[in-house]
Amino acid sequence: MFLALLKTIADEMTLDEINEEIDRLIGHRRLVWLLGAGASFASGLPLMDGLTARVVDKLRADKHTIKDVAGVEINTADFVHDVLCTIGGSCTVEQVLDHLADYLGMARRVAAKTVRTPLGEIRYDPIERSRLAILHVIRETIRYGYRHDTDPTKQHIGSPGSPIVDVRHHVKFVEALFGEVLAARFAASPVDIFTTNYDTLIEDALSLCSVPYADGFSGGAVAFWNPSAYLAKEMIRSRVYKLHGSVDWTATPANRTIVRRRIGDAYPEDAEDLLIYPQASKYDLARREPFDTLFQCFRDSIGGREGRVLVVCGYGFGDEHINHDIQAAMGRDGSDLTLLAFAKSPAGPLSGWLTQSFGERIYVLAEDGVYRATDPACRSGTAGPRDWWTFEGMTARLRNARTTIGARA
Repeated sequence: MFLALLKTIADEMTLDEINEEIDRLIGHRRLVWLLGAGASFASGLPLMDGLTARVVDKLRADKHTIKDVAGVEINTADFVHDVLCTIGGSCTVEQVLDHLADYLGMARRVAAKTVRTPLGEIRYDPIERSRLAILHVIRETIRYGYRHDTDPTKQHIGSPGSPIVDVRHHVKFVEALFGEVLAARFAASPVDIFTTNYDTLIEDALSLCSVPYADGFSGGAVAFWNPSAYLAKEMIRSRVYKLHGSVDWTATPANRTIVRRRIGDAYPEDAEDLLIYPQASKYDLARREPFDTLFQCFRDSIGGREGRVLVVCGYGFGDEHINHDIQAAMGRDGSDLTLLAFAKSPAGPLSGWLTQSFGERIYVLAEDGVYRATDPACRSGTAGPRDWWTFEGMTARLRNARTTIGARA
């Protein structure tokens, strides 16, 4: 068993030994990938704090407003900012949408269809318009790109006529992952790639590299949600699961059909509800399609009986559902799952997991070295901080692993 192999590794490892072990992990025939916002940062897309700032700035620039029950106009940007302040801490636009979902739920449950907010009594419809306005800014920002800076003069904002999103980093990742040396390792089954990102960079890169994949939809540029597509008998080399939805997914209110559409199309006519899943704490939404299927696929993919390696990059461990599923899979009796996390530091849930009984099956490639169990397995020492925790650094590491695996084969 793969677990038995890991148990033979000494507690103290040299840099050469840890690199060789990482090569073995990356070359494992059952890799599962989880990518987060950090994987798209160098491609011209913001992290969550930058996206939050962009939403507020754009709503204010557009002078988008709603009215309270007395007919007083409220600037939507002020409304969003007020929600941010109400939540407190380093809250994000995802948490704002979460808060608005609470408001909408409360408004639905009373006869007057209103809810009291710090800015006054507001009806259901204006709050829903605020939610849709936020989703529209998110879609525009993710589609065309935005480089955030606290200095407004240094911000770089993409537009339909001048997009700044760059797919090259994802193309390099796909080329490294599906190169001829590693390809043989994946012949038995497709590579599962899970992502929390709303962008389409991973799908675009797979297509540009001519890698056949399934994304849960059937059709062409306009497609419909069909989970059986993941079970297609024809040869596919990858399966893409977008756990938080996508900027090109919509749900038609008439029959709740879930459609992948071309951005900018005027049809379907009633497809105005951008289908993303920002409510990280809302278990009821996780039980709705397509998210019910997507999260179940994630649990199945990392919970298999055969030894598997979950490779995480760009993900800040901010989704309670995903974290719960990872911890459950790692801690399950007889688990053979190994976690290889590319992260700047072993913070958040990672720091706690390293101290658990399954900590020896966790490797964190951080800026200052590799962490395994309760202590760093190998510090970078005089080499200084490393960039292997970034998406670009991870891709380079993957490419180097290909060479090493090929040399051993």
